[in-house]
Amino acid sequence: MIATAWPFIEIDDTGRPTIPAKGMKVLQIVREHLTFDWDAEQLHRQHPQLCLAEIHAALGYYYEHRAECDTTLDRDEQRLQVLKHQLVNPDLQDRLRLARDKA
Repeated sequence: MIATAWPFIEIDDTGRPTIPAKGMKVLQIVREHLTFDWDAEQLHRQHPQLCLAEIHAALGYYYEHRAECDTTLDRDEQRLQVLKHQLVNPDLQDRLRLARDKA
């Protein structure tokens, strides 16, 4: 782990910012902040294991490194879409829809 200028935040072996004391990735917090438009208080309600200072540090880290973090978030989303495409079985999906509609 590499320390950063932000309290509570370290860079893990994969180059991702984390809150190592809680085992949480900064980008997980950021993704929820952006997706649901949650502020620090709302994030704290969702993650009571984090203190507000840790959440503010994560958000501060994001806004200071926004371009880099957004690139990582976009790359993660692209990987997720590729995996979804590889795992979806259209025939099974159709059979499940038919079974659900008959029920």
